[in-house]
Amino acid sequence: MSKRNATASWSGYLHQGKVGILVALREINQLLDLDQDLNGWLVEFESAEDIDIKHGKKVISRHQVKAYKDKVYPNDYKDVLSKQTFIEKDGIRKIDTPGFQICNINTGKLEVDENSRFLHTITEVKGFELNKKAFKHTYPRNTYIENPNKIKLYIYPDRKKHCKLSSGQDDKILDFCKVEIKNLINRMDGHPFKDSDEEHKNKFKHLLGILDIQIRQKHIKGISHFPTLKFEEIFNVITDKKKYKQKNVEVMREMFGVSWTEFIQETQDDQDFNYKDNQIEKVNNIIEELYSMDDDKLIQFIKDINPDKNKSGDFSDINDVIALCDINAFKDVFYECLVAVTENDFNIDFKGYQGLEESDDYLLTLINRKKSKTGIVVANMTRNKGVTDEIFNRRYLINGQIDQVPFGDFIQQNYNATTLDTNWKRPVTEKEIFYNPNLEFISVDNAIEQLNKKGGKS
Repeated sequence: MSKRNATASWSGYLHQGKVGILVALREINQLLDLDQDLNGWLVEFESAEDIDIKHGKKVISRHQVKAYKDKVYPNDYKDVLSKQTFIEKDGIRKIDTPGFQICNINTGKLEVDENSRFLHTITEVKGFELNKKAFKHTYPRNTYIENPNKIKLYIYPDRKKHCKLSSGQDDKILDFCKVEIKNLINRMDGHPFKDSDEEHKNKFKHLLGILDIQIRQKHIKGISHFPTLKFEEIFNVITDKKKYKQKNVEVMREMFGVSWTEFIQETQDDQDFNYKDNQIEKVNNIIEELYSMDDDKLIQFIKDINPDKNKSGDFSDINDVIALCDINAFKDVFYECLVAVTENDFNIDFKGYQGLEESDDYLLTLINRKKSKTGIVVANMTRNKGVTDEIFNRRYLINGQIDQVPFGDFIQQNYNATTLDTNWKRPVTEKEIFYNPNLEFISVDNAIEQLNKKGGKS
């Protein structure tokens, strides 16, 4: 993988939404400074480029967001900087060569002013504004590329021409947005959230939530529209005096995405990283589909891959999310398996892998306890009323550390089989076993090796 730029796909998907909200917030504050009406203004996503700021049908500024971690020279962005060309086929005008779209694709007329074309990057791009002579003198080993459309690097509030991806508590876009949100709130006399950093953060998350729903509807449900936030809507969300409490399922969805981003970033920093582009892209597609599930379906999915978490409730409590969304378990077990298994396809509805034989089915879990804690894991599983019973019919339970431990044998050896209370509220007996008698724990490392040898159903 060339300098490991897998971050671009999934992290870019998350990053561009934040960037769009920041650009919109800055524009709103500028308009209000000039006593301009917000009516008719909006930020539009995933139309001609990643982000458009519009007033009515007029494009005020256009933005393309690239989340390439190790792209540091203009030539790394040649698909953005090159002049875009079109062809007409069967009466339909289509893009022939990539480039920043400055013309209307249907009419061919210029629609973006020369000073309103912006590229957003997460790393500093060296020599971006240099002419050919100066660039070759300064960077003789690198290729110079023309910028015929005069694309500009976006300048962030800290005066830098790039903004790194968020990582853990370090979120520059959030910090910039909170400043803009505070400026908007301070326009309202006596606003209760004037100095509340926490509520400024909540306002930002509220906007992200509104946008996230629209983007998921477009990608998964096939709704043909461009996700849009009207400036008046943004202003109303920001200045609303009611506290916004993020839904727990939204927190879960966020943790789901953040853990994948962290996994990619950590593996890119690992010298032993040897995954290929197609491996990462394959998992990107899985993550997008999971991330975009309806709330109820995603909650059940998360519960089923946490069969040992028998105390999770209906997600009315944030502790339910914390219990089920162990970021380290996602990274060390779930994502590690998804990326490393190349000879078998992960089945989302099956929540695992189907072997060539029915007796070789695998459930991919987030269990990540030491082998010495097997008893606790098994006891919790038998009392878990929140999971679907199909997970107990697998042959293998892929987990972090427990290996070659038969589920049934462990129960019979360690529990009173006539009194053990199960998730079906009935005792386990030798004649009435509710799980596959061959059910067995398998560590993620051995599962990866085994699945890559066996292959499976396509």
